[in-house]
Amino acid sequence: MSSALSGDIVKFDDVPMQRFHGWVVASGAIGQFTDGYILGVVGTGIPSVSAALHLGPVWQGLVGAGALAGLFLGSLFASSLMDRIGRRPVFAFDMLVFFMLSVLQFFVSNAGELLFIRLVLGLALGVDYVVGKTYVSEYVPQKQRGTLMSCLGIAWIFGYTSAYVSGYFMLAIGPSAWRWIFASSAIPAIIGSCIRFRMPESALWLVEKGRTEKARAVLKRYFSCPIALPAPPVAESAKGYWGRVSQLFQGTQRRRTVAILVFYTCHNIPYFVLNTFLPSVMVDAHVRNPFLAGLIYNLVITVGVLFSAVLVNMLGRRSLAAGSLLVQSALLVPLVVLPHASPVVSLVLLCGFGFVLAASDSLSFVYPPEIFPTSLRAAGIGVTVAISRLTTTLHTLIFPQVLVLFGMKPTLAWFVITLGMAGFVCYRTAPETKDARLSGL
Repeated sequence: MSSALSGDIVKFDDVPMQRFHGWVVASGAIGQFTDGYILGVVGTGIPSVSAALHLGPVWQGLVGAGALAGLFLGSLFASSLMDRIGRRPVFAFDMLVFFMLSVLQFFVSNAGELLFIRLVLGLALGVDYVVGKTYVSEYVPQKQRGTLMSCLGIAWIFGYTSAYVSGYFMLAIGPSAWRWIFASSAIPAIIGSCIRFRMPESALWLVEKGRTEKARAVLKRYFSCPIALPAPPVAESAKGYWGRVSQLFQGTQRRRTVAILVFYTCHNIPYFVLNTFLPSVMVDAHVRNPFLAGLIYNLVITVGVLFSAVLVNMLGRRSLAAGSLLVQSALLVPLVVLPHASPVVSLVLLCGFGFVLAASDSLSFVYPPEIFPTSLRAAGIGVTVAISRLTTTLHTLIFPQVLVLFGMKPTLAWFVITLGMAGFVCYRTAPETKDARLSGL
Protein backbone atom coordinates (compact mmCIF):
# COMPACT_ATOMS: atom_id res chain seq x y z
CA MET A 1 0.00 0.00 0.00
CA SER A 2 1.36 3.46 -0.91
CA SER A 3 2.28 5.93 1.77
CA ALA A 4 -0.42 8.27 0.49
CA LEU A 5 -3.11 5.65 1.17
CA SER A 6 -1.70 4.28 4.42
CA GLY A 7 -1.59 7.68 6.11
CA ASP A 8 2.19 7.87 6.38
CA ILE A 9 3.72 11.32 6.14
CA VAL A 10 5.12 12.00 2.67
CA LYS A 11 8.03 14.27 1.86
CA PHE A 12 7.00 17.38 -0.07
CA ASP A 13 8.95 16.42 -3.22
CA ASP A 14 7.61 12.85 -3.13
CA VAL A 15 3.88 13.57 -3.03
CA PRO A 16 2.12 11.27 -5.53
CA MET A 17 0.23 12.86 -8.41
CA GLN A 18 -3.13 14.25 -7.36
CA ARG A 19 -5.91 16.32 -8.90
CA PHE A 20 -4.44 19.53 -7.50
CA HIS A 21 -1.22 18.93 -9.47
CA GLY A 22 -3.33 18.83 -12.61
CA TRP A 23 -4.84 22.22 -11.78
CA VAL A 24 -1.39 23.66 -11.05
CA VAL A 25 -0.06 22.52 -14.42
CA ALA A 26 -3.23 23.63 -16.23
CA SER A 27 -3.08 27.09 -14.66
CA GLY A 28 0.55 27.44 -15.70
CA ALA A 29 -0.06 26.00 -19.15
CA ILE A 30 -2.91 28.37 -20.07
CA GLY A 31 -0.63 31.24 -19.11
CA GLN A 32 2.18 29.93 -21.29
CA PHE A 33 -0.27 29.36 -24.15
CA THR A 34 -1.33 33.00 -23.86
CA ASP A 35 2.29 34.18 -23.60
CA GLY A 36 3.19 32.28 -26.76
CA TYR A 37 0.10 33.52 -28.54
CA ILE A 38 0.79 37.18 -27.72
CA LEU A 39 4.32 36.88 -29.11
CA GLY A 40 3.29 34.69 -32.03
CA VAL A 41 0.77 37.11 -33.53
CA VAL A 42 3.60 39.22 -34.95
CA GLY A 43 4.37 36.52 -37.53
CA THR A 44 1.25 37.40 -39.54
CA GLY A 45 0.40 40.66 -37.80
CA ILE A 46 3.51 42.58 -38.89
CA PRO A 47 3.06 41.99 -42.65
CA SER A 48 -0.60 42.98 -42.34
CA VAL A 49 -0.05 46.11 -40.24
CA SER A 50 2.96 47.08 -42.37
CA ALA A 51 0.78 47.14 -45.46
CA ALA A 52 -2.04 48.99 -43.72
CA LEU A 53 0.09 51.62 -41.96
CA HIS A 54 2.96 51.70 -44.48
CA LEU A 55 5.66 50.63 -42.00
CA GLY A 56 9.30 50.52 -43.10
CA PRO A 57 12.05 48.20 -41.76
CA VAL A 58 12.68 50.38 -38.68
CA TRP A 59 9.05 50.38 -37.55
CA GLN A 60 8.68 46.70 -38.38
CA GLY A 61 11.59 45.98 -36.07
CA LEU A 62 10.16 48.22 -33.36
CA VAL A 63 6.72 46.59 -33.41
CA GLY A 64 8.27 43.11 -33.62
CA ALA A 65 10.60 43.80 -30.71
CA GLY A 66 8.18 45.86 -28.62
CA ALA A 67 6.82 43.04 -26.48
CA LEU A 68 10.30 41.54 -26.09
CA ALA A 69 11.69 44.87 -24.83
CA GLY A 70 8.91 45.15 -22.28
CA LEU A 71 9.47 41.53 -21.32
CA PHE A 72 13.06 42.35 -20.35
CA LEU A 73 11.93 45.00 -17.86
CA GLY A 74 8.96 42.98 -16.60
CA SER A 75 11.06 39.92 -15.78
CA LEU A 76 13.42 42.03 -13.65
CA PHE A 77 10.52 43.63 -11.80
CA ALA A 78 8.67 40.34 -11.29
CA SER A 79 11.19 38.59 -9.06
CA SER A 80 11.34 41.43 -6.55
CA LEU A 81 7.54 41.67 -6.47
CA MET A 82 7.09 37.90 -6.07
CA ASP A 83 9.62 37.63 -3.25
CA ARG A 84 7.93 40.48 -1.41
CA ILE A 85 4.18 39.83 -1.77
CA GLY A 86 4.14 36.16 -2.82
CA ARG A 87 3.61 34.09 -5.95
CA ARG A 88 -0.18 33.94 -5.96
CA PRO A 89 -1.17 37.64 -6.21
CA VAL A 90 0.96 38.00 -9.32
CA PHE A 91 0.04 34.60 -10.75
CA ALA A 92 -3.69 35.14 -10.27
CA PHE A 93 -4.13 38.61 -11.74
CA ASP A 94 -1.61 39.16 -14.54
CA MET A 95 -3.84 37.35 -17.05
CA LEU A 96 -6.51 39.99 -16.55
CA VAL A 97 -3.94 42.59 -17.60
CA PHE A 98 -3.26 40.54 -20.76
CA PHE A 99 -6.96 40.56 -21.57
CA MET A 100 -7.38 44.33 -21.28
CA LEU A 101 -4.25 45.17 -23.25
CA SER A 102 -5.10 42.64 -25.97
CA VAL A 103 -8.47 44.30 -26.52
CA LEU A 104 -6.89 47.76 -26.64
CA GLN A 105 -4.73 46.70 -29.61
CA PHE A 106 -7.86 46.55 -31.75
CA PHE A 107 -8.52 50.28 -31.32
CA VAL A 108 -5.07 51.77 -32.04
CA SER A 109 -4.85 54.24 -34.92
CA ASN A 110 -1.11 54.41 -35.58
CA ALA A 111 2.14 52.49 -35.15
CA GLY A 112 3.18 54.50 -32.10
CA GLU A 113 0.09 53.50 -30.15
CA LEU A 114 0.53 49.85 -31.14
CA LEU A 115 4.17 49.94 -30.09
CA PHE A 116 3.26 51.41 -26.70
CA ILE A 117 0.68 48.70 -26.00
CA ARG A 118 3.11 45.99 -27.13
CA LEU A 119 5.71 47.38 -24.72
CA VAL A 120 3.25 47.30 -21.80
CA LEU A 121 2.11 43.82 -22.84
CA GLY A 122 5.77 42.82 -22.74
CA LEU A 123 6.05 44.08 -19.17
CA ALA A 124 3.16 41.81 -18.17
CA LEU A 125 4.68 38.95 -20.17
CA GLY A 126 7.96 39.32 -18.32
CA VAL A 127 6.13 39.04 -15.02
CA ASP A 128 4.23 35.95 -16.15
CA TYR A 129 7.32 34.23 -17.56
CA VAL A 130 8.91 34.35 -14.11
CA VAL A 131 5.88 33.67 -11.93
CA GLY A 132 4.57 30.85 -14.15
CA LYS A 133 7.78 28.82 -14.12
CA THR A 134 8.37 29.51 -10.42
CA TYR A 135 4.86 28.73 -9.19
CA VAL A 136 4.41 25.47 -11.07
CA SER A 137 7.93 24.19 -10.30
CA GLU A 138 7.35 24.72 -6.57
CA TYR A 139 4.36 22.34 -6.52
CA VAL A 140 5.01 19.53 -8.99
CA PRO A 141 6.57 16.26 -7.65
CA GLN A 142 10.26 15.62 -8.29
CA LYS A 143 9.71 12.37 -10.24
CA GLN A 144 7.26 13.97 -12.66
CA ARG A 145 8.82 17.44 -12.74
CA GLY A 146 10.51 17.02 -16.12
CA THR A 147 7.33 15.81 -17.81
CA LEU A 148 4.96 18.25 -16.11
CA MET A 149 7.16 21.30 -16.61
CA SER A 150 7.51 20.25 -20.25
CA CYS A 151 3.75 20.69 -20.52
CA LEU A 152 4.34 24.43 -20.09
CA GLY A 153 6.73 24.39 -23.04
CA ILE A 154 4.22 22.43 -25.12
CA ALA A 155 1.51 24.94 -24.22
CA TRP A 156 3.77 27.85 -25.19
CA ILE A 157 4.50 26.32 -28.60
CA PHE A 158 0.82 25.57 -29.16
CA GLY A 159 0.03 29.18 -28.32
CA TYR A 160 2.76 30.49 -30.59
CA THR A 161 1.77 28.30 -33.54
CA SER A 162 -1.95 28.84 -32.93
CA ALA A 163 -1.35 32.56 -33.29
CA TYR A 164 0.31 32.02 -36.67
CA VAL A 165 -2.37 29.58 -37.88
CA SER A 166 -5.27 31.79 -36.77
CA GLY A 167 -3.52 34.85 -38.17
CA TYR A 168 -2.99 33.08 -41.48
CA PHE A 169 -6.74 32.61 -41.86
CA MET A 170 -7.60 36.07 -40.49
CA LEU A 171 -5.53 37.64 -43.28
CA ALA A 172 -8.56 36.97 -45.47
CA ILE A 173 -10.43 39.70 -43.56
CA GLY A 174 -8.57 42.30 -45.57
CA PRO A 175 -6.72 45.53 -44.68
CA SER A 176 -8.04 45.50 -41.10
CA ALA A 177 -6.92 41.91 -40.47
CA TRP A 178 -4.06 43.05 -38.22
CA ARG A 179 -6.51 44.48 -35.69
CA TRP A 180 -8.22 41.11 -35.25
CA ILE A 181 -4.90 39.26 -35.26
CA PHE A 182 -3.39 41.32 -32.44
CA ALA A 183 -6.60 41.49 -30.39
CA SER A 184 -7.35 37.76 -30.62
CA SER A 185 -5.01 37.04 -27.67
CA ALA A 186 -7.80 38.35 -25.42
CA ILE A 187 -9.58 34.98 -25.72
CA PRO A 188 -6.97 32.72 -24.03
CA ALA A 189 -6.16 35.54 -21.58
CA ILE A 190 -9.67 35.70 -20.11
CA ILE A 191 -9.83 31.90 -19.87
CA GLY A 192 -6.53 31.85 -18.01
CA SER A 193 -7.68 34.57 -15.64
CA CYS A 194 -10.70 32.47 -14.60
CA ILE A 195 -8.58 29.35 -13.98
CA ARG A 196 -5.80 31.04 -12.01
CA PHE A 197 -8.04 32.95 -9.62
CA ARG A 198 -8.73 29.79 -7.60
CA MET A 199 -5.08 28.82 -7.02
CA PRO A 200 -3.42 29.08 -3.54
CA GLU A 201 -0.09 30.56 -2.49
CA SER A 202 3.11 28.57 -3.04
CA ALA A 203 3.79 26.43 0.03
CA LEU A 204 7.56 26.68 -0.51
CA TRP A 205 7.39 30.48 -0.56
CA LEU A 206 5.36 30.45 2.68
CA VAL A 207 7.98 28.23 4.33
CA GLU A 208 10.75 30.47 3.02
CA LYS A 209 9.04 33.44 4.70
CA GLY A 210 8.56 31.55 7.99
CA ARG A 211 4.77 31.21 7.58
CA THR A 212 4.75 27.47 8.22
CA GLU A 213 1.23 27.31 9.69
CA LYS A 214 -0.22 28.91 6.56
CA ALA A 215 1.79 26.47 4.44
CA ARG A 216 0.41 23.52 6.42
CA ALA A 217 -3.13 24.85 5.95
CA VAL A 218 -2.62 25.08 2.17
CA LEU A 219 -1.27 21.54 1.94
CA LYS A 220 -4.04 20.15 4.16
CA ARG A 221 -6.74 21.76 2.02
CA TYR A 222 -5.42 20.77 -1.40
CA PHE A 223 -3.77 17.37 -0.81
CA SER A 224 -5.31 14.11 0.38
CA CYS A 225 -2.23 12.83 2.24
CA PRO A 226 -0.19 14.20 5.18
CA ILE A 227 2.89 16.03 3.92
CA ALA A 228 6.11 16.88 5.74
CA LEU A 229 7.04 20.47 5.12
CA PRO A 230 10.63 21.14 4.06
CA ALA A 231 12.74 22.77 6.75
CA PRO A 232 13.01 26.58 6.57
CA PRO A 233 16.40 27.81 5.35
CA VAL A 234 18.98 28.03 8.13
CA ALA A 235 20.91 30.92 6.58
CA GLU A 236 19.05 34.15 5.98
CA SER A 237 18.95 35.06 2.30
CA ALA A 238 20.47 38.30 1.08
CA LYS A 239 18.39 41.38 1.77
CA GLY A 240 17.00 43.24 -1.20
CA TYR A 241 16.74 42.34 -4.84
CA TRP A 242 20.31 43.23 -5.81
CA GLY A 243 21.62 41.27 -2.84
CA ARG A 244 19.93 38.15 -4.22
CA VAL A 245 21.20 38.91 -7.72
CA SER A 246 24.76 39.13 -6.42
CA GLN A 247 24.37 35.70 -4.81
CA LEU A 248 23.63 34.23 -8.23
CA PHE A 249 27.24 34.88 -9.22
CA GLN A 250 28.96 33.78 -6.02
CA GLY A 251 30.61 30.47 -5.06
CA THR A 252 29.36 27.28 -6.67
CA GLN A 253 26.18 29.02 -7.85
CA ARG A 254 28.16 31.14 -10.35
CA ARG A 255 28.90 28.25 -12.72
CA ARG A 256 25.27 27.09 -12.66
CA THR A 257 23.99 30.61 -13.33
CA VAL A 258 26.34 31.19 -16.27
CA ALA A 259 25.38 27.84 -17.82
CA ILE A 260 21.64 28.56 -17.76
CA LEU A 261 22.17 32.11 -19.03
CA VAL A 262 24.11 30.84 -22.06
CA PHE A 263 21.61 28.13 -22.92
CA TYR A 264 18.45 30.14 -22.31
CA THR A 265 19.68 33.17 -24.23
CA CYS A 266 21.10 31.37 -27.26
CA HIS A 267 18.12 29.04 -27.42
CA ASN A 268 15.65 31.92 -27.58
CA ILE A 269 17.41 34.34 -29.95
CA PRO A 270 16.76 32.30 -33.13
CA TYR A 271 13.37 31.26 -31.77
CA PHE A 272 12.02 34.80 -31.72
CA VAL A 273 14.09 36.45 -34.44
CA LEU A 274 13.59 33.85 -37.17
CA ASN A 275 9.96 33.20 -36.25
CA THR A 276 9.08 36.90 -36.02
CA PHE A 277 10.35 37.50 -39.56
CA LEU A 278 9.60 34.02 -40.89
CA PRO A 279 7.84 35.24 -44.07
CA SER A 280 10.92 37.35 -44.95
CA VAL A 281 13.20 34.36 -44.38
CA MET A 282 11.00 32.22 -46.62
CA VAL A 283 10.95 34.89 -49.34
CA ASP A 284 14.76 35.01 -49.30
CA ALA A 285 14.75 31.22 -49.67
CA HIS A 286 12.66 31.73 -52.87
CA VAL A 287 9.68 29.89 -51.42
CA ARG A 288 6.69 30.67 -53.63
CA ASN A 289 4.11 31.01 -50.83
CA PRO A 290 5.97 32.25 -47.71
CA PHE A 291 2.90 32.29 -45.47
CA LEU A 292 1.99 28.70 -46.33
CA ALA A 293 5.63 27.67 -45.82
CA GLY A 294 5.53 29.44 -42.46
CA LEU A 295 2.41 27.47 -41.59
CA ILE A 296 4.25 24.22 -42.40
CA TYR A 297 7.20 25.36 -40.29
CA ASN A 298 4.96 26.10 -37.33
CA LEU A 299 3.24 22.72 -37.62
CA VAL A 300 6.67 21.05 -37.59
CA ILE A 301 7.75 22.83 -34.41
CA THR A 302 4.42 21.83 -32.86
CA VAL A 303 5.31 18.20 -33.51
CA GLY A 304 8.85 18.81 -32.26
CA VAL A 305 7.74 20.15 -28.89
CA LEU A 306 5.78 16.93 -28.25
CA PHE A 307 9.10 15.09 -28.27
CA SER A 308 10.58 17.50 -25.74
CA ALA A 309 8.70 15.99 -22.80
CA VAL A 310 10.33 12.63 -23.54
CA LEU A 311 13.81 13.89 -24.44
CA VAL A 312 14.23 16.04 -21.33
CA ASN A 313 14.08 12.91 -19.16
CA MET A 314 15.63 10.43 -21.58
CA LEU A 315 18.71 12.51 -22.46
CA GLY A 316 18.91 14.59 -19.30
CA ARG A 317 19.19 18.37 -19.01
CA ARG A 318 22.87 18.82 -19.84
CA SER A 319 23.02 16.57 -22.92
CA LEU A 320 19.84 18.02 -24.41
CA ALA A 321 21.01 21.61 -23.82
CA ALA A 322 24.43 21.18 -25.43
CA GLY A 323 23.36 18.74 -28.14
CA SER A 324 20.38 20.76 -29.37
CA LEU A 325 22.44 23.93 -29.81
CA LEU A 326 25.15 22.10 -31.75
CA VAL A 327 22.63 20.35 -34.04
CA GLN A 328 20.81 23.63 -34.72
CA SER A 329 24.10 25.23 -35.71
CA ALA A 330 24.89 22.33 -38.04
CA LEU A 331 21.49 22.52 -39.78
CA LEU A 332 22.00 26.18 -40.67
CA VAL A 333 25.46 25.61 -42.18
CA PRO A 334 24.17 24.41 -45.61
CA LEU A 335 21.99 27.53 -45.92
CA VAL A 336 25.15 29.61 -45.48
CA VAL A 337 27.62 27.69 -47.64
CA LEU A 338 25.43 26.42 -50.51
CA PRO A 339 25.45 29.05 -53.28
CA HIS A 340 21.96 28.34 -54.61
CA ALA A 341 19.98 26.04 -52.35
CA SER A 342 16.60 25.08 -53.84
CA PRO A 343 13.43 26.26 -52.08
CA VAL A 344 12.63 22.67 -51.09
CA VAL A 345 16.06 22.10 -49.53
CA SER A 346 15.89 25.43 -47.72
CA LEU A 347 12.44 24.66 -46.35
CA VAL A 348 13.50 21.18 -45.21
CA LEU A 349 16.57 22.55 -43.43
CA LEU A 350 14.59 25.33 -41.76
CA CYS A 351 11.93 22.86 -40.66
CA GLY A 352 14.62 20.54 -39.31
CA PHE A 353 16.10 23.48 -37.42
CA GLY A 354 12.68 24.35 -36.01
CA PHE A 355 12.04 20.74 -35.01
CA VAL A 356 15.28 20.52 -32.97
CA LEU A 357 14.63 23.95 -31.50
CA ALA A 358 11.17 22.91 -30.34
CA ALA A 359 12.31 19.46 -29.17
CA SER A 360 14.62 21.13 -26.66
CA ASP A 361 12.23 23.90 -25.61
CA SER A 362 11.08 22.02 -22.50
CA LEU A 363 14.44 22.95 -21.00
CA SER A 364 13.34 26.60 -20.94
CA PHE A 365 10.74 25.57 -18.36
CA VAL A 366 12.35 22.61 -16.59
CA TYR A 367 15.98 23.73 -16.27
CA PRO A 368 15.91 27.25 -14.70
CA PRO A 369 13.87 26.30 -11.57
CA GLU A 370 16.26 23.40 -10.93
CA ILE A 371 19.35 25.63 -11.17
CA PHE A 372 18.38 28.01 -8.34
CA PRO A 373 17.49 27.42 -4.65
CA THR A 374 14.10 28.63 -3.37
CA SER A 375 15.57 31.81 -1.86
CA LEU A 376 17.08 32.75 -5.23
CA ARG A 377 14.64 31.06 -7.62
CA ALA A 378 12.50 34.08 -8.49
CA ALA A 379 15.53 36.36 -8.81
CA GLY A 380 17.46 33.75 -10.81
CA ILE A 381 14.65 33.05 -13.25
CA GLY A 382 14.00 36.78 -13.53
CA VAL A 383 17.61 37.57 -14.41
CA THR A 384 17.74 34.63 -16.84
CA VAL A 385 14.61 35.75 -18.67
CA ALA A 386 15.66 39.43 -18.59
CA ILE A 387 19.11 38.88 -20.12
CA SER A 388 17.63 36.53 -22.70
CA ARG A 389 14.95 39.01 -23.70
CA LEU A 390 17.35 41.95 -23.79
CA THR A 391 19.62 40.20 -26.30
CA THR A 392 16.63 38.84 -28.22
CA THR A 393 15.10 42.33 -28.38
CA LEU A 394 18.28 43.81 -29.81
CA HIS A 395 18.55 41.04 -32.41
CA THR A 396 14.87 41.40 -33.36
CA LEU A 397 15.17 45.18 -33.58
CA ILE A 398 18.12 45.16 -35.99
CA PHE A 399 17.27 42.01 -37.96
CA PRO A 400 15.26 43.73 -40.76
CA GLN A 401 18.00 46.32 -41.25
CA VAL A 402 20.83 43.76 -41.12
CA LEU A 403 18.94 41.71 -43.69
CA VAL A 404 18.75 44.71 -46.03
CA LEU A 405 22.42 45.65 -45.54
CA PHE A 406 24.13 42.24 -45.60
CA GLY A 407 21.64 39.69 -46.92
CA MET A 408 20.43 36.39 -45.47
CA LYS A 409 23.61 34.27 -45.68
CA PRO A 410 25.85 36.49 -43.48
CA THR A 411 22.94 36.89 -41.07
CA LEU A 412 22.48 33.14 -40.76
CA ALA A 413 26.26 32.72 -40.39
CA TRP A 414 26.03 34.75 -37.19
CA PHE A 415 23.47 32.27 -35.83
CA VAL A 416 25.71 29.34 -36.82
CA ILE A 417 28.64 30.78 -34.85
CA THR A 418 26.55 31.82 -31.84
CA LEU A 419 24.76 28.49 -31.51
CA GLY A 420 27.96 26.49 -31.99
CA MET A 421 29.83 28.40 -29.29
CA ALA A 422 26.87 28.20 -26.91
CA GLY A 423 26.66 24.43 -27.38
CA PHE A 424 30.34 24.07 -26.50
CA VAL A 425 29.95 26.24 -23.37
CA CYS A 426 26.95 24.20 -22.20
CA TYR A 427 28.86 20.96 -22.80
CA ARG A 428 31.66 22.19 -20.55
CA THR A 429 29.72 23.98 -17.80
CA ALA A 430 26.06 22.91 -17.61
CA PRO A 431 25.14 20.74 -14.58
CA GLU A 432 22.82 17.73 -14.68
CA THR A 433 19.81 18.51 -12.47
CA LYS A 434 17.41 15.74 -13.46
CA ASP A 435 17.22 14.34 -9.91
CA ALA A 436 17.31 17.69 -8.07
CA ARG A 437 14.84 18.19 -5.21
CA LEU A 438 13.57 21.77 -5.17
CA SER A 439 12.58 21.70 -1.50
CA GLY A 440 16.17 20.78 -0.66
CA LEU A 441 17.80 23.54 -2.69
